Amino acid sequence: MFTVMPYEAMLRNPHAGITQVHEDIATPGAETRVYPLQITHTTADAHAGTNTACSGLGVYRGHLMPELKNNVFVPDPTGQLVTRYKIEPNGASLKATRVGDRTEFFRSSDEWCRPVNFTTGPDGAIYICDIYRRWIDHARFFPEEFVKTHDMRQGENHGRIWRVVPKGTSSDGFQPSQADGKMSSLPVLPEHPERALFLKIPTITDIKELAKIVTQHADDPWIAKMVASASSKHMGRILNQLGDSFLTTFSATKSDTIRTFAAGSLSDAEADDVKALLTLLQKEPGELLWWKPALLQGLARLPKGHEDAAKEIAALQSKIGAILADPKAPLEQRLAVIPLLASRKWAAVEPVLKNLLTSNQPTELITAAVALLRKFGATSIAPLIYDLLPKAGPALKRDLVTLLTANATTALELFKRMEKGEFPTAWVDVEKRWAYQRGKGEMADLAKKLFGEANSNRAAVVTAYLDAAKKLGDAKKGQQVFASICVACHRHGNLGADVGPPLSDVKVKPPEGLLSDILDPNRMFEARWSAYTVETNDGRTLSGLIQNETSDAIVLAMMGGAKETISRSAIKDMKSLDRTLMPDGLEAAITKEQMADLLAFLLGK
Repeated sequence: MFTVMPYEAMLRNPHAGITQVHEDIATPGAETRVYPLQITHTTADAHAGTNTACSGLGVYRGHLMPELKNNVFVPDPTGQLVTRYKIEPNGASLKATRVGDRTEFFRSSDEWCRPVNFTTGPDGAIYICDIYRRWIDHARFFPEEFVKTHDMRQGENHGRIWRVVPKGTSSDGFQPSQADGKMSSLPVLPEHPERALFLKIPTITDIKELAKIVTQHADDPWIAKMVASASSKHMGRILNQLGDSFLTTFSATKSDTIRTFAAGSLSDAEADDVKALLTLLQKEPGELLWWKPALLQGLARLPKGHEDAAKEIAALQSKIGAILADPKAPLEQRLAVIPLLASRKWAAVEPVLKNLLTSNQPTELITAAVALLRKFGATSIAPLIYDLLPKAGPALKRDLVTLLTANATTALELFKRMEKGEFPTAWVDVEKRWAYQRGKGEMADLAKKLFGEANSNRAAVVTAYLDAAKKLGDAKKGQQVFASICVACHRHGNLGADVGPPLSDVKVKPPEGLLSDILDPNRMFEARWSAYTVETNDGRTLSGLIQNETSDAIVLAMMGGAKETISRSAIKDMKSLDRTLMPDGLEAAITKEQMADLLAFLLGK
């Protein structure tokens, strides 16, 4: 993770649309998989995925091994290894590329080996701190019975330091380099002109010059963000002066730039700047070119008093239906115009969405249509959802039910229909079951009747299911259990959504420990997995994890993988639940036999 932009730059222009100043520079997944020599017993090990306990990473700055100069090294104590990355420029940012084919810079078959820090010594050698422990996890993350029968502090008086040097280097004492005491505190990267320009942007005051920079670096989102940060009261003028080459071909980055600068200009409300912005509408009037939907989104809050602009916007809006209905229209164009429907009344939008969601359309278009549904009140869209449910596929059905259960009124109606047998109770995810059981009155009583009430004695539930941890389950059947209960929040292999903690790290976990995590998920958890409920001014109640937040908005990740950016002005109330998204009471949905199957699937047996 690289902090590309100084935090102060994000605050410089509150209308620049910047929500974070960092990005992941090492691609997650297969490209950053780690390869230990031996899988050991620990509660947190990502040997099927990426690093899970990277700690004390460092940059090599010594003279003994020039081929390693400025490489980044990442110790991972759970895997008994140290991973090596080569750092290269990537626009104004950086890119980290793994070095090694199915191997690591350092790895050990000693399961007590726990590398936790990396540094360059004054002699130019690499020094790796190895705390040497039997167990790397805190005892609170293990079942109580396991802790009672194991010494969780084995190795607390041990430790060692690895010195890494080229073969043939003397091991007698230090050999300080000539640059001793003069080593840079930061890695010296190869020539990086984009980065130099990026850091210079806040000092530039000439509007033509800034527009030229955006045009020349059109597909670098960080350049656009820095220009926006430095362009308060001038975002419309800059957008107006972008070169024709910027508007020639589509790119998602350029669309974001147009949308952000247009919205920022309206928020700044500087008359001449807004006037310059609106002249863009006169480029090929009446033609809904690829960049105009982004512009129209940015102009969504255009104030009264701009009649000519409003007339042109209406003319462009009138073409949306034809574009969406035309299967030969470019997918990028069809996707670009869907958000524009959010400004229309539901009666006009309903037939368009019904056509999209009942016909054979690209997956991306279906996803965009569901996202648009969220913009309208649940009570308004409920009749369409009930019309769609009988023929909806599994993924669409899950999304539609989530929309109904996000609102107390429509959720109660759905539960009443389930009570009558119209729909199966399995459609409702476990988090919503738990949420609606917490209150009082008709909703809580009905939720308890439909889904069963969780036993408050979680330790007793875990004990009752311990036999499942000792049985040899059927992994294929366990995959089906995972697909019906766990996929809304967790990813395992190619199944599921990245909302809660990934499950690639559980293969070496004791079955009893994994069982405890499933049935008593809130006994102990990290603060970053704490769930929140958000009530919006339009009557919705959303539950999820806050993935990012600024003074203006939050980004909420919800079950099923959906993410929504919610402005703080649209939030009526927001509360921390002091628990994870995963509720207590899964025993109501999983029999002991199914639990044995699920454990077999998760543990790879």
